[in-house]
Amino acid sequence: ISIKSVKFTTAPSIAKNISSILNRMLDVSQNNLETNYSELDRNYNNIKNSFFSNNEKYDDSLLERIWTTYGTRSQSVVDYIEQDEVSQKIIVEKEKIYYGELKYNVDVEMAITLDDIFARRLGLTAFEDISDSIKNKISKVLDDEKILS
Repeated sequence: ISIKSVKFTTAPSIAKNISSILNRMLDVSQNNLETNYSELDRNYNNIKNSFFSNNEKYDDSLLERIWTTYGTRSQSVVDYIEQDEVSQKIIVEKEKIYYGELKYNVDVEMAITLDDIFARRLGLTAFEDISDSIKNKISKVLDDEKILS
């Protein structure tokens, strides 16, 4: 079985789940069906460990949010945040959303709407209650700085 058209970070998980399901369906007690993602898993874990150790000056919850959202591209997000003083400005304190991350979303992730930034890029829909003040702060920065066309 080949897993195609999924993110690099998703394929190993999908392959393991399919292998596990097939082992149960075929009643294979020794888990004879295996994945060949061990090298990818090792590389993924090395990238993740490197990201966290190279960015110890940042809060763990911020790093976790960035890693969960961007995966192996996370260091690029931090690099954007560290570009200059403006990029290091925190736009939303509680969620630690930096100006540089907003800029990264538009420049690199090709976000073109506020909904795209809120939901897909920042993962703000994961929060139970996205206050209007958070939306307004981010919208104002994006508008004032002409980040979104």
